[in-house]
Amino acid sequence: MRISYFQVLLDNDTLMVFGGAPGESNAKLAHQLTLTNMSWSALPDMPHAHDRPVCGLVRKQNSNLREIVVAGNYNPAELGVSILKLDTLEWRKGRREGAAS
Repeated sequence: MRISYFQVLLDNDTLMVFGGAPGESNAKLAHQLTLTNMSWSALPDMPHAHDRPVCGLVRKQNSNLREIVVAGNYNPAELGVSILKLDTLEWRKGRREGAAS
């Protein structure tokens, strides 16, 4: 069973789910649910494990660029930011505010 995850409704037909419980292999997992046919598909694993994360859809002004930002972890020692570029479904690591460059 998957617990401690977060989800984003991308549009009227797409729900994305990220993260999971600490210490479990699903903490880096990401999935997409297509609502019209209730089918799940796996997305690439996130670069960071996320337990009880927050996430949101970010749209670049004057552009079609959309990204999902997944941040946080129940364990402060394992904080990280994972950013999914929606047009390529590729992850990159984000920089935490206040973190050393």
